[in-house]
Amino acid sequence: MQRLVNQFIDDINRSLFGNSGNVCLESLKAGAIINYKMHVEIQEILKLPANLTEEELMNIIANVHGTRDILSIPSVTLEAACGSILEKYRESLEGFVDSISSILISAVENSCSIVLDYPALKEDLVHFINEFIDSASEETKDLLEKHLDAEMKYCNIYHCDFSKSKWEGGLACSPVIVWNSDVDGNDNEDYVEAINSHTDDLDSYSELISGKMKRNNNMRTNAKNLLGIVTEYIRLVQKQISDTTLKYINCFLVHQVFDFIKTALMIKLLNSPNKNSILEECEQEFQRRNELLDLCADLEEALLAVQAF
Repeated sequence: MQRLVNQFIDDINRSLFGNSGNVCLESLKAGAIINYKMHVEIQEILKLPANLTEEELMNIIANVHGTRDILSIPSVTLEAACGSILEKYRESLEGFVDSISSILISAVENSCSIVLDYPALKEDLVHFINEFIDSASEETKDLLEKHLDAEMKYCNIYHCDFSKSKWEGGLACSPVIVWNSDVDGNDNEDYVEAINSHTDDLDSYSELISGKMKRNNNMRTNAKNLLGIVTEYIRLVQKQISDTTLKYINCFLVHQVFDFIKTALMIKLLNSPNKNSILEECEQEFQRRNELLDLCADLEEALLAVQAF
C-alpha cells in the first residue's frame, strides 16, 4: 500500500507542479490549467461593472447626508460607492474557487488510475482527499470574503498607487443647493401634478424627487467628481483583489491539498475503518503478481529449453 500511495503522490505532484522531465506530452495537466484560469478567468471576473450610474451616485450622496445639508462629497460616500461595486465580486470569486476545486478533484481522479486494481484503496483515497479539498475550498472562500470585506469597509485614499492629485484641493466644501434648483414653471407644475396623483409612500416620493435631483447642476457635478474618484480607486482595488486571489488559491487550496496528500493521507488510510479490507486487497494483488512473475519465469525457462532443443 505504501508503494502505491507514493506512486500516486508522485503522479499528483507532476500533474500540479511539474518539476520533472517525465511530464505528459499529449495534453495539459491540472497545474497548467489552473495557471491559465488564475491569469485569464480572474481578469474576466474583474471586468464586472466597475462603476455606478449617475443616478445611483446622486442617491448615495443624498442618502449619506440624510437630514443634514449636503456639503460636497464626504469620505463615507466613497466607501458606500466602492462597497456597492465590490459586493458584486463576492459570488463570482466563490464560483472561481469552486472551479479550481473541481480541477483538483479531476486531477485526483486521473491519478487514481494507479490504484485502479485496488477498489477499496481507491474509494478511501478519493474520499479523504475530496473531503479535504472541500474543507480547503471553504477556508479559501472565507479568507477571500474577509479580504473583500476589508476592502469594502475601508478605502485607503492615501495608498501610494492611488492617483489623487487631480482631486487634492479641487473639491469645494460648501453647501450644495439641490432641492430649490432653478427650473422652469412646467417642471413645478409637473411635480405638483405628480404629487397629487401618487400615493403617500417613500417609493413614490423617491421617484419624484430623484427626477428633480438629476436636473440639478450642482448634484451632477458632485456625481461626476465622485465617479472619477470611484473609478480610479476601484482600478487599484481590482489589482489587489486579483493578486490576493491568486496567492490565496495557490497557498490555501492547491498547496494545502498537496501537503495533505503528501503528509496526512497515509495516516488517514491506516486509521480508516476499511484498513483491513485495503491491506487484504493489496496482499491478494501482491500474491497474484508474484504468481504471474513465477509463471513468466517458468515460461521463459521452457522457451530457452525449446530453443536449445
